Amino acid sequence: MRKIINKSLAVLCIFVIALTIGATSCAATSTLLGDVNLDGTLSSRDATVIQEYLALKITLTDEQKAIAKVADGKKLSVIDVTLIQKKIVNLIGKFPVEDGVDNVNTKKNTIKVGNTEFNLSLENNDTAKAFRKILPLTLNMSELNGNEKYYYLDESLPSNQQNVGNITAGDVMLYGDDCIVIFYKSFSTSYKYTKIGHITNPDELQNALGSGRVKVTFE
Repeated sequence: MRKIINKSLAVLCIFVIALTIGATSCAATSTLLGDVNLDGTLSSRDATVIQEYLALKITLTDEQKAIAKVADGKKLSVIDVTLIQKKIVNLIGKFPVEDGVDNVNTKKNTIKVGNTEFNLSLENNDTAKAFRKILPLTLNMSELNGNEKYYYLDESLPSNQQNVGNITAGDVMLYGDDCIVIFYKSFSTSYKYTKIGHITNPDELQNALGSGRVKVTFE
């Protein structure tokens, strides 16, 4: 009798192990972009997992890294976190990596100030590409020097600062690696910036932006 019981327990153990392995295998596989924790759904937890990875608190498997790269399929960054958060609340329909397009000039971009809309022509550089991927973006921009509006992002963008020499009204620049600047007057400068783009119809830009803080939407 004891042999029969032992044999039955052995069979039961093998069955349980098989089920566990099968469940683990299913749980550890996902084809859903952004589903970093591999639970079959896209949620805020996925964004948190990436943040913990970037903070060196956890490690990710190669599969998880591939699923997490929703921006451009290259290096994981806070941009991937932002895109997942936007997808969860339906601010974007699909991730940039799903487009298979990495040229910023394939899409029309605009800047809206109140009821006034301006056309934004983006540069074909890494900064502009990264910036486009976090759009749409509404910023409460501050006034500085009577010629610009600025806003410090919560995240850094790729930068390649250069001494531009001259600013033209309508220039949209990155100061440092996290400060977005819109210039509404032309002047000479010794400061270094990375160019994001240029507003092609800046005639009413100064009037629209006003003299104080203003809400600006980039799309």
